[in-house]
Amino acid sequence: MSLAETLYADLRTSGVDVQLINPGFIKTRLTEKNDFTMPFIMEPKEAAQHFVDHMQGDEFARNFPMHFGALFRLSQFLPDWLYY
Repeated sequence: MSLAETLYADLRTSGVDVQLINPGFIKTRLTEKNDFTMPFIMEPKEAAQHFVDHMQGDEFARNFPMHFGALFRLSQFLPDWLYY
């Protein structure tokens, strides 16, 4: 996220588009091996549509599902000892 934000700031007037997408859990062979609860897990086809929609738009960043993304954005304000 930090790299994308920095690139966006540096390149926004250069004609190079930089976009950031922060997906939640997506059902894959890898996530099927997880032994913990994955809130808001979504099917790959639904997640892929989010990616395509974002790339066709002009927004810099998109988080999906929105609740999951908001949780991680807000966690950036926690003290380091608690965040890590």
